[in-house]
Amino acid sequence: SEMNYFFGIKSHNTVVFDDLEPMPRISRFLFGNWPKSNKIYSGTNKNNQIFFETSYTCKYGYHSRKIITSINGKNWIIEDFISGYKNMAILRWRLIASEWIIHENVIENKIARIKISASKVISSINIVKGWESEFYDSKNEIDTLEIKLEESPSKIITNIVFK
Repeated sequence: SEMNYFFGIKSHNTVVFDDLEPMPRISRFLFGNWPKSNKIYSGTNKNNQIFFETSYTCKYGYHSRKIITSINGKNWIIEDFISGYKNMAILRWRLIASEWIIHENVIENKIARIKISASKVISSINIVKGWESEFYDSKNEIDTLEIKLEESPSKIITNIVFK
């Protein structure tokens, strides 16, 4: 249902393990089995870049994310380390409405270039239709980038450069 989509993990910019919801629904707005998250680290590195890093564990896998950006915000590197899943993991990035061109592991439009790389074989990179809801009783179709891997553990690097 739409409610399951919008409340579920598939509508977020994150990794889904084995196509399973990490938090079962108890009632309309209450979820169980909350993932165990670790401390958030942030600061600046030796290259004068800003970074944030955190991780969580759920019963289907482990996910850590590190975000590194330049001071001017034109270059973003997102490092996702994932492990513990059985068959596959899908990283989803919800994209702005635009004419996206996908060529192998590069996704590009007029304003940004996104390059995907991984420590293991990437099974597929596709742009699929998804939904966004900015307020109740409203939904818009959006493009969603899906990166699928089947080997665990793996590190996925998303490099976004704004032109």
